[in-house]
Amino acid sequence: MKKLGLLFSILVMFFAFTQTVNAQCTPDPLYADSVAGLYPASLPDATVGEPYNEVVQIVIPQDTTVEIPSFPPVNIAFCSFELTGLPNLPDGLAYECDTDSCVWIVDQDSGAMNLGCVVISGTPTEEFSDTNGVIVEVDIQIPNPDCTTPQPVSQLPIPIDLPVFSVDFTVLPAANAIDDLTKENMSLKIYPNPTSFNSTLSFNLSEKVNNASIQIYDMYGKVVQDVHSGLLTTGNYEFDIKNTGMSKGIYFVKLDFDNGTKAFTEKLIVK
Repeated sequence: MKKLGLLFSILVMFFAFTQTVNAQCTPDPLYADSVAGLYPASLPDATVGEPYNEVVQIVIPQDTTVEIPSFPPVNIAFCSFELTGLPNLPDGLAYECDTDSCVWIVDQDSGAMNLGCVVISGTPTEEFSDTNGVIVEVDIQIPNPDCTTPQPVSQLPIPIDLPVFSVDFTVLPAANAIDDLTKENMSLKIYPNPTSFNSTLSFNLSEKVNNASIQIYDMYGKVVQDVHSGLLTTGNYEFDIKNTGMSKGIYFVKLDFDNGTKAFTEKLIVK
């Protein structure tokens, strides 16, 4: 049950944006038979300056089991869950729940799992990438003695830790951030050059590139070698250029980032 609480905390973390938005969501009944938690467990990446809108479905747990030393385990039912905060949520994003004040009343009688949802939207204004994720906070109320007079878990004489967890969420840099890349700050070079054998292409990236292509062209514009295609994160890179089978002459090594947003060409001489 503790794990379920942590998952719900993750959800809360995403939703405690600094402002609310004029958007709504509807709980999806397809998740009625699912294990308590949130779906999806992590959200797609956002990009600085680009509109963002995602919905997370919540399957809310109905109770938990508390271990008390020298006593049998105690089962405690939940009266309600409240999403209370996402303290490190990136600026520009906001949330709105399908219930007022982001409080979900737990139905203990129907036997069905309780469902909820939160829509997250806005336009992020800053990059975000944290190994600890976005922190999610939640409050829980339990019967005292029933759900007509509930009390917060924090007031129990038996300590129950409120779940505080995190979920992976990344805000990527704006598309034009790649304009800051130059040959100089990338330390772009090919060595040895000229060469009769294989060469090495080296460079470093201070920005993540989602779609990078590195190819070698001959003097007639024909691609003679594909060196790399796909994601490049920040860091230092070295790629082998296999000159075996290439005729003597002048070639061009082209780095194309994000479909031509930024491109670099270096001359390679095979002797």
